[in-house]
Formats: sequence, structure tokens, C-alpha cells
Amino acid sequence: MKKITMLCAAMVVVSATTLAQEISCKKLDAVTTSQELTDKNMASVTFESGERGWTIEFVNKNIEGDKRQGEHTLQADEAVGAKTNKVAYTFLFNVSEDNERTFVISKMGSPMSAKCVAKALKPGSQVTYQLDELDDKLARIEAQKNETMGVYPKEGMACVEITTILGELKISTGWESTETKSASGARVITVVVDINRLKALLQTVQELKAKSKSLEDAGDYLALGDVDKELETRENEYVQLSNIVVGGEGVKSITLSLSDLGQKEKRRYAIIALTETFESLLTHARQLAAEKNHHTDYGFYESMIITYDKAIGHKDAPHDSLAALQAERNDMALLRKEFFLMGRALELADKAKSAGNDSVEYKNLSARCKLAKEVMQNHPEIEGVDEIYQSSYTRMKGLPQFQNIDTTVVVNKHQVISGKVEKGDSYLLDPRGMRVFAAGWSGKVKPKERGRVLGKIGQDNTFRIVLEKPVDYIIIEGESRSRSITRETSDMGTLVLESH
Repeated sequence: MKKITMLCAAMVVVSATTLAQEISCKKLDAVTTSQELTDKNMASVTFESGERGWTIEFVNKNIEGDKRQGEHTLQADEAVGAKTNKVAYTFLFNVSEDNERTFVISKMGSPMSAKCVAKALKPGSQVTYQLDELDDKLARIEAQKNETMGVYPKEGMACVEITTILGELKISTGWESTETKSASGARVITVVVDINRLKALLQTVQELKAKSKSLEDAGDYLALGDVDKELETRENEYVQLSNIVVGGEGVKSITLSLSDLGQKEKRRYAIIALTETFESLLTHARQLAAEKNHHTDYGFYESMIITYDKAIGHKDAPHDSLAALQAERNDMALLRKEFFLMGRALELADKAKSAGNDSVEYKNLSARCKLAKEVMQNHPEIEGVDEIYQSSYTRMKGLPQFQNIDTTVVVNKHQVISGKVEKGDSYLLDPRGMRVFAAGWSGKVKPKERGRVLGKIGQDNTFRIVLEKPVDYIIIEGESRSRSITRETSDMGTLVLESH
């Protein structure tokens, strides 16, 4: 194959790589079953860790019944194979149609993330994974893809250009590659890919898989052995040819997939050292803030505040955004304080109960109820606070200091809808800052026919709206058609905006 030299259009300069910890997600052997889950065609996936501050997202497949149960603390005798208390994150999934779920896991304040795929989930199964941070002492790198697609002028072929200033970086590929220097001295590695060969190999793998399944179903295990051996050989060949591995000694490798590379496409990547940037810190802080609906634990908010503080104090933090970021941070800090005081009040109440001091027990339970009421009124979207209030109130009623006065608090549990937006082909506006309106019907809605403003799209293209009154339809500014919601709608996923 002829060697071809290309130049990449841009280069990102980074001074040094950073050492970071590896996220380990290990499936534990102890898999239990639940008859209740079996009857509902549901399965549960739980992540356990001895540390807090994890952000766990599953790829939303919009399957009815999928839900997050949230974070809770396991005592030492409850955690699988544990000797100390652990924090657990549990998810429930409807596995009647799809028995696989993919999770993206990250740690507070770190740019690292890991993917975990729970496969072959069966109705009733309760699967547990152990989360850990492993200090592997490897430097991290990142691939920044140039979204402007180039053209490689050869039928049936494509190429990938990799630009980097990291001298010790190595490129591993099953295709022929060449290396040159750019005008600025950066390394430019070009990999030429035969798309026709890659597609033909994938088809062969798929045909062998189908043949293997057919022989297994027929019980022809004599012929099955030869087919599976050939399948393994072809699969290994396809993996080698459909990926480029970038790494080196002392560097954590990353993989660039070629499976979606098109004919005559020239794809460009800049490989840089992965550092703790202002953007990564702010993204992590806001991811944690978006997760607050499921957390009443003080430690969760403590982790979030640390991340906000690091973002606000970063040298690249924009000065004109600091006031808004500080306000975000302070709102979460108030929740941190309230949940800390709730926990402290419970500790003091329990201690007073053990000492037989009814008045001190009552005083602290009353304080806990007051704090819970404030959170319920200011943040009705946070789950579990009503249970904190009710448990403390019920316990107060059993004490002699309790006065039989109706102190029931009516808290409106407003519906909260959230999601993310992307521009479609016909949507010409910048979605950031666009308003979200109530609408009165399904279909086309003229601007003058829109209802009240419910909220806005944020700078990160996400929205979160607390509905004080029920709404059946919403419409986003710049769109011409409304979207239907129900009383159960919460996460709307990613909405593709269109103007037609």
C-alpha cells in the first residue's frame, strides 16, 4: 500500500500530562433474585463504594419503568463482602424487551470517567458492582476530534490524521501509517483505511455469528467448534482493524473507533494531555447539582461544593461569570448546611433518647422537622425529605412535650421536567437562553398563542423546570410545534429542535 502524507489543520498545545486514578467497576459474584422484581419483569443494578461523590448516569433508552432509586448507606453487614459502611447507588430496569444497560461513571472533581455495561439482565436479578479508584500512576491523554470532516480522494478508502506534541506517544493500528512533522513541529500521523475491506470483514463476522447460533440451536457441536474458531479469528482481526490504540509507556491508552468511518472521509484528531480544566470542573459540579433530586446526604453536597470552589478558583474561570457561579454554589451550600443540621439533630435526638432526656430529644426532633419543611418548600423536587419530616414528626408525637395541635404542613410536590436540547437541521437559532412556554394543544402553535413562560434553556443546552401548575404541552422558543408531557414526565432526554 502506498504511503500517503497529510497535514493536520490545527494543534492544541498542552504543557504536561497529569497523573490520575483509574475508575474500576467490578461485577461481584453475589447475584440475588427478587420475586417482586420477577413479577414486574424488572432487574436491579447496584453500585457500591467505600467513597462518596460518584456521578452515575445510564444511557437513557426511554424504556418505561426504568428509574433511579438513588443513593443510600449500607451498614457493614448489608454490603456485599464489606467490612465497613458503604454508599450504594441503585437503579431499576424494565428488562422485558432489552436486557442490557450502559452506565457512564465519573468521580467528583476529576475529568476521568469509565463505561460499565450490565449485560444479560434477567427479570428478578439483583446485580451488584464494586466501584473503586485505583492509583495506576499512568498519565492521561484525550482525543479532541475536529468536527469539520475532510475529504480523502480515493474510492473505497478513508484516512485518519492524528496530531500531537507528545513525543513518547505510540500509535497501534492494523493499517499502514506514516508520520511527518507540521510547520510548528508537531507530530502528524496518518492512517489510511480500506473501508471496503473493513465492511466485508464485519459482514463475515456477522454471518459466522449467525451460523454459530444456528449450529448451537441444532445441537451440531461437532461443526460448531470449527465455526467458533473461525469466528474468534475474524472477530480479533476486525477489532484490530476497526480501532486505533493511542498510548505509550506510562500513559493510559485510549481507543479511536473506525467502525463508523465513511468512504473518502478524512477524520482529524488532536491528542492532548488531559488536565483539570475550568470546563471539566464546572461540568462535574453541575452534573452533581442536577443529581440533587435523589440526595439527602450531607456528604453528597460537600463533594459538590468542593468541585464548585475549585471551578470558581480556577485561573481560567471567566470573571463575568463568577457572580452567577457563586450564586449557584451558595444555593447548594445552603442545602449542604440544612442536611448536615438534619443529620446532627437526629444524632443528638438519639443520644438524648438513650439518656432518657425527653425534652432534649423533642427539641432536636422539632429542629429537624423545621429544617425539612424549609427544604420541602424551597426545593420540592428533592426526593425523600418528606420522609425525613414524617419520621421525625411521628417520633415527636410519642413524647410528653408534644402538644396535640395540628401542625401538618401542606407541601406542594411540584412536577419537575428536565432534559437537553440539540439543534436540528431546520433550527437556526442558538438554543442557549431560549424560553420554554406552556402550550394549550398539540401541533402547530403561533408565537402569540403560546402560554406562560416556564423556564429557559441553560448555557449548557439543558433545562430544568419546576411546574407550579399542571401543563399538558410545552413549546420551545424557535419551534413551531408543541410537545406533549404527562403528569409522570420527568426526564425528557435529548430533544432535537426543529423550526418547521
